[in-house]
Amino acid sequence: MQDALLPTPQERSSTTSPASNSGLTNADLARLRRSLDSSVSDNTRTMYNSAWKNFEA
Repeated sequence: MQDALLPTPQERSSTTSPASNSGLTNADLARLRRSLDSSVSDNTRTMYNSAWKNFEA
């Protein structure tokens, strides 16, 4: 399985989420995340990860 392009937000102890502020449900956000993740090829994702590691170094 490929790495997610956008990190999954960590679980919060409160009931609020970014979705509650934007009018989107958590299911909407999950569908958007899957769509974005599937829109980028594995080779592109590998290049992004490599470039990010070089930037951090």
